[in-house]
Amino acid sequence: LKEPHAQAKVGFLTSGYKERYYAWETLIMIKKALIVSVINFMSQVGPRVQCLSAIGITCAFAALHSHCRPYGHGTGKNEMGHPLLHKLEWRAYEVSFFTLFMGLVLYTDEVQQPAYAWVAYILSVAIVVINIAYLVYIWKHILPVEFPQSPCSD
Repeated sequence: LKEPHAQAKVGFLTSGYKERYYAWETLIMIKKALIVSVINFMSQVGPRVQCLSAIGITCAFAALHSHCRPYGHGTGKNEMGHPLLHKLEWRAYEVSFFTLFMGLVLYTDEVQQPAYAWVAYILSVAIVVINIAYLVYIWKHILPVEFPQSPCSD
């Protein structure tokens, strides 16, 4: 994976990780596949069980991420090293948890009552606002970063 030819092909998947965790992106894809599977294959049990299952998957992978801390250490101030990537990934877990939890609350019997339609509206707006805020957070932190040149860009 250290050869320029390999870096040109798969470097975008492995470059931010510690050498020991070069395949971490595979775990991220497994997490996404598990959540999609829960949503698709557990539709008969209802949205509450789906949300709780997705929350469980998210928490398990967040704990794994926190334990392993797979991102490498940046050497320069603007390099995409451990502190920035870890912070962005952790914020993504927080936003995922918040979104799933608020989605779970939306499906409670109380919020489904017509008298509490305003609660459903507020929760829906909060979900959208938090997700947009995360996108802005990413934009704010990634745009100032100077990315290294690809070895094959010459």
